[in-house]
Amino acid sequence: MRGTFERVAVGLQLKSGTVTYDPRDFEVQAADGTVYRASDGHSDADAFAQLTKSTLAPGPGISGNIVIDNTTGPAAEHGLLLYEPGHTVLADWRY
Repeated sequence: MRGTFERVAVGLQLKSGTVTYDPRDFEVQAADGTVYRASDGHSDADAFAQLTKSTLAPGPGISGNIVIDNTTGPAAEHGLLLYEPGHTVLADWRY
């Protein structure tokens, strides 16, 4: 751990097809624009019931946490959770 964990509860559900998801495809952008990427090693895969890499098919979906270490200190009260597989942002959610 380098700072404070940012923990965001997520749910994923698919209507058709299949998709492989990986918690390292998510990142947190703080209000000041700083980006913290799980793929940079700023995460704890064993903490807080974090999602693990898997393949999702249509149905009830899954839920879990995305946990990223905010290296600057206190947890951000507001920010942006980005879904960025292959370095292309496909979705974002404000928190």
